Order: sequence, then structure tokens, then C-alpha cells
Amino acid sequence: IIPDRLDGASCIAQLLTRQIQLTAAEQFYLRALAGYEQALGPEHTSTLQTVNNLGALYAAQGKLAQAEQFYLRALAGYEQALQLETIPALKTVRNLGLLCRDQGQTEKTAKMFQRAVLGCEKVLGPDHPHTLAVVNDLTKLMVVVEGNETEGQNADNSHNSSRRRGRLKSLLR
Repeated sequence: IIPDRLDGASCIAQLLTRQIQLTAAEQFYLRALAGYEQALGPEHTSTLQTVNNLGALYAAQGKLAQAEQFYLRALAGYEQALQLETIPALKTVRNLGLLCRDQGQTEKTAKMFQRAVLGCEKVLGPDHPHTLAVVNDLTKLMVVVEGNETEGQNADNSHNSSRRRGRLKSLLR
């Protein structure tokens, strides 16, 4: 199987996903994944990116258990290939964090977002849009957590705001 054709199948799958043709996208991703595994091996970046993309597709379809399985598989592959501090691996970490957030797993979400923020800062810098997007995810999570903790209390907003900043800084250490 020619890797260029596999890239084409993966691109078609991405296009179909954007067009919300999820069943057709799944078939193209699965075809590309099988080809990448055969031609390039299970730890090649193209294979792992396709595994991540399948995770995102399953999350969009509401197949959360399958999504988690594919995200974890991608992360394990990046780890085995010693590529945990790469942009694709960090995107997978963020995707897993988003999935955990959607499942109400606050602690696991915070860990994934923290890991993604630290990795993005190291690889891309603190002001890169990808880094800032994950910082935003983590900040939103902290707002929700603090909102749940202070619900029913009448605290002033400036105090909450400074507490939130302090807590966010401590999470990123």
C-alpha cells in the first residue's frame, strides 16, 4: 500500500468529518489506519494521528468508550515511540482531557489539561495559540470547579478571580 494513497484516504475522512458524514468518515479512517499499520507500523506518526482522529470521530458520534480507547491507544503509541512531547501527542492529550470533561471526570480532566499545557509551553511556547487554547480549557474547568465549590456562598468576584488565578498557577507548577 502506498503511503500517499493512505494520506489521501485520511484527508477524505477529515473532509467527511467536517461535512458531518461520520459513518463514511469512519470507513475511510479505518481503511487508512489498516494501511498505515501495514505499511508504516503501529507507532508511526501517521498511524497514531489516524488513531487520534478516529478517537475524535467516535467522540463526535457519542461513542465515548471507543473514543477513550483510541485516544489511550494513540498516547501509548506516542509513548512507545518516545514522541510524547510532539504536537500530535499533545493534541491527543487535550482530546482525552476534553472527553474526560464531557464525562464529568474533573480530576482526570485537570490532569490531562495540565499535562497538555506544560507540554505545549515547552514545545510551542506560552503564547502559541495551541498553548493558549489548552490554558483556556483548564481555566474554564477551574471556573466550573470553583463555581461548584462556592455555590450558595456570596463571595465577591475579585476575591474569586484572584483565587482562580492563584489556583491555576499552582496547577501549572
